[in-house]
Amino acid sequence: MEQYLNFHILKKDEMVAEVSLCKKTGQVTKNILSDYFLDVGQVEAITDATSLNDWFETRCMLRSRADADIILKLMGLKEFNPFHIVQKTQGAMFEDYYWVRFEGQEGLTWEGVDPRNK
Repeated sequence: MEQYLNFHILKKDEMVAEVSLCKKTGQVTKNILSDYFLDVGQVEAITDATSLNDWFETRCMLRSRADADIILKLMGLKEFNPFHIVQKTQGAMFEDYYWVRFEGQEGLTWEGVDPRNK
């Protein structure tokens, strides 16, 4: 099992931050690559596994959304889990151009995850 969860935060195709979570300790390390494109305060608030999960939740639909159960089912998920939702959606939202690319997904581009293209 992988000991770290590694991902990048991007704005369109511009890499703006690298984030790594140690699954064993819950410790988060991050490297801001471009604060020009990023609300740095949001990323600086990610300090551990709990705050990372909270940040992932900001990249999801609302828990209280009326059709949340239907959407989760379409994603193949049984419950609202921010990490699993972001794995499926890349955290891409209609409201902005930020998204998450996990380690091993280097071939993904904004064009492929932009929800406006679907």
